[in-house]
Amino acid sequence: MATDDPFEVYYGTRFVHVTKLAVEGNPVYHVDLGRDKGHLLLTVSGLDYDNKQWTSIPQGRQREAAEIGKLIEAYAKRRN
Repeated sequence: MATDDPFEVYYGTRFVHVTKLAVEGNPVYHVDLGRDKGHLLLTVSGLDYDNKQWTSIPQGRQREAAEIGKLIEAYAKRRN
């Protein structure tokens, strides 16, 4: 279930659509990367800001998860 309004972040050469979801109270982000790259689910782990690690579901797209995760963090900071 979506917990916030969907938003977009600029990644690579285009805007990608992001929806924040909650799974058992934990934030999970659904990212639509378009027809060529498909969809990606992201979650973040870590106890504090300096030790956050973004993870892709399915695993194996860690570089994208880390890059998009930083964009999501920046978006959230601007909103607050």
